[in-house]
Amino acid sequence: MKDLILLKDKKFDAAILKTFLGVMSVFPVGTIIKLSDGTFALVVKPNVGSPLHPIIKVLFDAQTKRLEQPILIDLRGEGQSENSVKIVGPVDSATLPKIDIVDEL
Repeated sequence: MKDLILLKDKKFDAAILKTFLGVMSVFPVGTIIKLSDGTFALVVKPNVGSPLHPIIKVLFDAQTKRLEQPILIDLRGEGQSENSVKIVGPVDSATLPKIDIVDEL
């Protein structure tokens, strides 16, 4: 994304690039992420216009135990309070129990 923005005046139409980046996500669908509360989730859908706040499915608790009932969270609606969940970063899926990402989507 950064490279695309840097090249916007040389290689891309600014309006088209803005539209394209608006539907992209920093964390693509299928990415496993760690959250600020220690839990682990799967990115299931980007939020148009909010690339840092996708819709996620929490699958594991902080001890990497599979949740009986996954929790769907729209991070765009989480707000900025102290208790709101935020993405810490991506996680190598090999560090968690095996899941079938396609089935989870």
